[in-house]
Amino acid sequence: MEENTVYRLAQSLQNTEDLQEAFSNLQHTLYDIIEKNYLCKIQSAARLERDMSIEHPAKEVTLLRAFAPFTDEKGQERIQQICNSLLFLQTIGHIQENVKCLSTQEESIAARNAGGEQNLPISSYAHFAGILMAWSLLSDFPS
Repeated sequence: MEENTVYRLAQSLQNTEDLQEAFSNLQHTLYDIIEKNYLCKIQSAARLERDMSIEHPAKEVTLLRAFAPFTDEKGQERIQQICNSLLFLQTIGHIQENVKCLSTQEESIAARNAGGEQNLPISSYAHFAGILMAWSLLSDFPS
C-alpha cells in the first residue's frame, strides 16, 4: 500500500513546535547579528565620547565639583545630578560638532570632485549615527 504524502505533509504542518523553535532561533540569531554589527559599535563610539567628556569636563562641572564638599549630603547629590546633566550635554554637543564637521567635509569634497566618489559617509547617515549615539548615552548619565 502506498503512503499518502498529503497526509504526511498535513501532519508535519500541524506540528507547530518545530516552526516556533525555528522562529525563535531565527529571532535570537538576528538579534545577535544586529547587536554585534550595530549596537556594540554605536555603544562603543558613544562611550568614547562620554569618556572624553568625563576626562575633560567643562569648567562649570569642575566649579560645581569644587563646591560639593561644602554642602550637605542632599546638596552633594544635587550637584552630582547637575554635573551628570552638564556632562551629558557636553557629550551631545561634541557629537553634534563631529556630525557638523563631517557634513562640512562632505560638502567640500563633493564641490572639489564634482561627481567623484566620496570616502566620507553621507551626512544623513552621520546625523543618524549621532542620534543613535546620543540615545545610547541616555543610560550612561543617571539623573
